[in-house]
Amino acid sequence: MGKFADFYAVAPAEAGRAARSMGGSKRWPHYSIKFLDVFQLAKLYDLLRGQSGTETWKEFRQDVEADGDDEEDMDGPMFMITTLPDPMLALLAGLDELGRQAAERWQAEPEFFWRDKPGTAAAVLLELCRLARTASERGESVVLVESGD
Repeated sequence: MGKFADFYAVAPAEAGRAARSMGGSKRWPHYSIKFLDVFQLAKLYDLLRGQSGTETWKEFRQDVEADGDDEEDMDGPMFMITTLPDPMLALLAGLDELGRQAAERWQAEPEFFWRDKPGTAAAVLLELCRLARTASERGESVVLVESGD
């Protein structure tokens, strides 16, 4: 998993429907990038809160969702839906100058797939902040939906 990474501001109960929309619905604010996964997000979370951990990724709730009209059909393609922790959303929603510094450090991390493409971490962080603010205003969460090979 992890080829396609789509982020949504969404109520947890609607995460599966948002995932199946594949960004085609205006109902759920959305951002898409390839090759970003929970481990890279965990590193960002560590950078934002100024600590380091090898198991930070376990703080993210992960669920598997069917990719089809029948939400119970687990024999076909699947989505991995990862919910960002509420404390991370709060950090993202209120990010300021610290965000620029975190983006620069995240960009340099060996785990960050896009490390050789300058400015990518800052662009992703800007979008995550936008989604976190929207989710906060609406009482929702931000989820990462991974699909593909």
